[in-house]
Amino acid sequence: MTVPTHTYKTYIKCGVDSAWEALTSGDKTAGYYYGTRVESEWSVASHVRYLAPNGEVVADGFVVSIDPPNRLELMFHPRWDPELDKEGPVRMVWTVEDANGLTAVTVESHLDVATKSFTDWSGGIPFIVSGLKTLLETGEPLTPS
Repeated sequence: MTVPTHTYKTYIKCGVDSAWEALTSGDKTAGYYYGTRVESEWSVASHVRYLAPNGEVVADGFVVSIDPPNRLELMFHPRWDPELDKEGPVRMVWTVEDANGLTAVTVESHLDVATKSFTDWSGGIPFIVSGLKTLLETGEPLTPS
């Protein structure tokens, strides 16, 4: 197993099950994952798609491993940018753990640091995880002004 090149962690005032649902429900991801809805059967080797509001596939991939409600490993292939698409899929690992009445959510990404993907992840993942936290704690999406 390789060492992640980008890790982001936050603590959310919610239960583990709520955080897990937010990661795996299209109704929830639409509120924090750049407006995309996730679709999957959520089993090993099942296809995963992130759909824009117009139905366009902006990212896809498959489930590598899954242990609800604590761990989800994906191969995630960004399609929204031709350069990222050409770089290929990224391995992402989401962990969701109880942390003394809070929920710790960690995202590990395995990227080549000399790629555009690394640059995009470095800014994009913190925004996504912050949006997840805001949505779960307030019920409102995180929207820039």
